[in-house]
Amino acid sequence: EDLLKDRRGNISLTNINDLCRIAIDKVKRAYEKEIELYKIDIIFEPLNLPLMMEVSLEQLSNVLLSLLKNAMYAVTQKAKNTPYDAEISLKLAVDKDKLMIALHDNGTGIDDSIRDKIFAPFFTTKPTSEAAGVGLYLSREIIQNHRGSIGVSSVKGQYTEFVIAIPVYQPRTITHPEHPEEEPIKEKE
Repeated sequence: EDLLKDRRGNISLTNINDLCRIAIDKVKRAYEKEIELYKIDIIFEPLNLPLMMEVSLEQLSNVLLSLLKNAMYAVTQKAKNTPYDAEISLKLAVDKDKLMIALHDNGTGIDDSIRDKIFAPFFTTKPTSEAAGVGLYLSREIIQNHRGSIGVSSVKGQYTEFVIAIPVYQPRTITHPEHPEEEPIKEKE
């Protein structure tokens, strides 16, 4: 329950490229053996221009780590059975006023029958011992608290892709109607 109390946590001005790079580095260190054993390729496509956003650094990092670990699990499970070119990619883009984060893996994919359930609390396909940390339910809560959305597309045995969309301009606090927050001044490119 405490996890959900202050869902936006400490908001800080964060360089999104760096945030993603750090998450990828953590995963690369944690899964060094698997990456080497299965020759897993991790591709990062950062934004061309640095983007600073007011986000909860810790919570957004946890979402990325959770999704990257899921991707790692999916590609290693598949690689155990069939040697193949395992690949995980994290691509950043800005579409109008939204930051788009696309995390793609060519692992085991998600069965159609469970795709609707993956965001349910406590739902996991992993053995209990491996299913820890912020799951997809919490990840979605965190993204929604940043006024964003998270969606998934997948084909069993082929790939899974999560796409997160978060408004670039985040209000610092939950605003109350009697004190509407002023629009942030957009700087010219």
